[in-house]
Amino acid sequence: MKNSTIPQIAFLFLLAHMATGGEFDQIEALRSDRAQTRVAAFNGLVEARKKRIERLVRVAADVELRTSNPEAVHDAIRLLGEYRAVEAVDTLCSLLFFKPREDEDRILLPTKDFPALGALVRIGRPSIEPLLDRLDDEIRSHEGNQQEAPQLAFRGKLIAFAIMGIEGGRESAIPTVRARVSQYDADRQDRIKRSVFWLFLTKSYAADEKHTE
Repeated sequence: MKNSTIPQIAFLFLLAHMATGGEFDQIEALRSDRAQTRVAAFNGLVEARKKRIERLVRVAADVELRTSNPEAVHDAIRLLGEYRAVEAVDTLCSLLFFKPREDEDRILLPTKDFPALGALVRIGRPSIEPLLDRLDDEIRSHEGNQQEAPQLAFRGKLIAFAIMGIEGGRESAIPTVRARVSQYDADRQDRIKRSVFWLFLTKSYAADEKHTE
């Protein structure tokens, strides 16, 4: 075997390891002085992240698992937040009120008790519009039902809490919400501005502004 073929074989071996999810340290491969090796390592890491997120989304969205093993769903949701997985925002919004355990003997901690809420806060600004869509869906589905009014109010507060926790602070997140809501049609604006969500959001923001003066 000619010596000139050894680097090429090593490179193909690296590609095979990356394609099959081998133990090769792809991050260490970024140190290589060979462009091909660095590109293969980079692409391998991107693809690995994509596959992990896809698998985590499947775990989080598993309806049966939420009953049989809610802690697994909880952990998958938390990891999506750690990955700042923007592509998982819609799934996380659908799981916004998922609560893996019922601990009634302590104070409610929203971002811990509702893991999807915590994950969306970590993901940040890309979560705002989907959260508003979820809020509008909640208002549409519960509007006029007085029996469900307390539940709707609680859910509205949770969504407001998530938006106020968006990285960058409420000073930037809440004006963004106001600007986006102002672009909605009149009916949708009216639904949102009559909700507990809007009252909670704007009053909390006003109190915070006054506190910082």
